[in-house]
Amino acid sequence: MDKESALMSFLAYARREIKAPISIDIYGANGWYRTGSRTGQDVELLARYVDVICPMFYPSHFEQTFLAQKPSEERPYRIFYYGSYRNILLARNAVLIRPWTQAFYLPVSYDKKYYDGDYVQRQIFGIRDSINQGYTYWNNSGRYEDIRPDIEMTAPYPWEIPEEFAGVSIPFFRGQ
Repeated sequence: MDKESALMSFLAYARREIKAPISIDIYGANGWYRTGSRTGQDVELLARYVDVICPMFYPSHFEQTFLAQKPSEERPYRIFYYGSYRNILLARNAVLIRPWTQAFYLPVSYDKKYYDGDYVQRQIFGIRDSINQGYTYWNNSGRYEDIRPDIEMTAPYPWEIPEEFAGVSIPFFRGQ
């Protein structure tokens, strides 16, 4: 059995047997690249069996040049803004997309230069300004000092809005 078939078989079984919402975590790259055959994590296929998909769009895990156009410090915003939107499209709006946010530092070039509380906050604004279906913080050491209180829906973006996002709003699919 290939990886996709194994996951679909297991999730079909879980859907039949578990009388509760089902959530899965996937690598963030699977929401950007059609890599499901390598990992078995094809968003479009898995959305048939679950209620929530939680992509791990950790900016430190993408190539350091990925979405790093100027202003470079807005990279976390871009990754979560576009990543959330891409996943809801891949899932054909059949599930909630609730990304994991990177609330931890990795010693890669981008994080060395930009990681701080703003880095985490930019991810949250990216999710909010995209599909706004929730998020979860992750810190691999259980240290959450970089987390700020949740933002209000009407809170203005506290940094200069990148030109590419000025006046742009993504349509919300669930009619809310």
